[in-house]
Amino acid sequence: MQPKSWKMLGESSTKNREENSLLEEHLQFDHGVRPAPEITMETTNKIEKLIIERIRVKLFDDVERKVKPSGRDIMKQKELPLNQEKSQLSLAEVYEKDYLEAQEKADGVEKEVIDENEESIKRDLANLFRKLDSLSNFVYTPKGVKDEIKVVVNAPAITIEEAMPTSVADTQVLAPAEIKAKQRKN
Repeated sequence: MQPKSWKMLGESSTKNREENSLLEEHLQFDHGVRPAPEITMETTNKIEKLIIERIRVKLFDDVERKVKPSGRDIMKQKELPLNQEKSQLSLAEVYEKDYLEAQEKADGVEKEVIDENEESIKRDLANLFRKLDSLSNFVYTPKGVKDEIKVVVNAPAITIEEAMPTSVADTQVLAPAEIKAKQRKN
């Protein structure tokens, strides 16, 4: 069997192939750039029709020219008043102040709308609901919240849950070498 040619080896460098052998081959590869459109009479006519139509409608997508400010305009931009003093309020206090002002405005609108008749109706309803609850012996009222007692012991887990049972003979606790040593002493 002959060794494979450089074309069949996959990626190859200049050392693996003969000089100018790549120029003789017709290679297919993907382009990363979109190809330019072909200029034909058809595309040229489409573009010309589009231009003529826009001229008729007077639709020009021209870029508006920006004028660089001169003299007085520059001075007006530089004269913006900037406060260099440090604020006496923190950011949280500023937000709180803005929030309270917004709430006062909203509350002011609501206070004007509320009528004395509505207040009396609300009081009467609250009184009625209280009487209905007492007639049903407060059966349907929810139970009060009970406090849960949790005992937390700041002791190591080993003392709480000992590794060895409490009723174990001494011989079971000792290692075999220690048991033999006791027997020899006796």
